[in-house]
Amino acid sequence: SPPRPGGVGGTSEVVVINPNLESVDIRLDLFDQNGSPLTATLNGVSNSTFQAKIPAGGTAVFSELDSGGKRRF
Repeated sequence: SPPRPGGVGGTSEVVVINPNLESVDIRLDLFDQNGSPLTATLNGVSNSTFQAKIPAGGTAVFSELDSGGKRRF
């Protein structure tokens, strides 16, 4: 994220690994410190809930993208 007033800023990335021999469906829900849904833009989508199907032995990465559409990490 771009720096915020007062010099506070940051970015996040969530990586989910599926070590199983079968694919799995996952759901990532984001909440603020008060327990309310937190909207974030991950993989170019703004939402508070994200879903993915992870293939056997695969990974899913949820992260912020830079202005060029590339992951920040």
